[in-house]
Amino acid sequence: MISMAAVWPVTFATANGLRKVDPSWFKVARNLGAKSYHMLFYVIFPAIAMDIITGIRLALGVAWIVLVPAEYLGVTSGLGYSINDARDTLEYDRLAAIVLIIGIIGFALDSICLLLIKRTAWVRND
Repeated sequence: MISMAAVWPVTFATANGLRKVDPSWFKVARNLGAKSYHMLFYVIFPAIAMDIITGIRLALGVAWIVLVPAEYLGVTSGLGYSINDARDTLEYDRLAAIVLIIGIIGFALDSICLLLIKRTAWVRND
């Protein structure tokens, strides 16, 4: 369920990145004697790296949103189960702590992806 929800942001972001690649880059690479693997690793991947990582960032958010409700139903461990257990036993302090932990983990994962996006950005500062 999680992988089905998370695959689409990566797919659409990659397709959008490929659509934005300037076709003249391929002509220049062919004129310089680039083989197909050169085109892939030296033209296409650097051009769409930021879009792929942005798609991964979105997919990670979707997966995190789907993971907790998936753990909520039909399992005996995990953060979703802990929320359900804390609610059933009326331990609202534990419930608030678990929700806070979920938010902190989600924020940390998003920050890691944002750091990767900043590291792969190749936009020149003129």
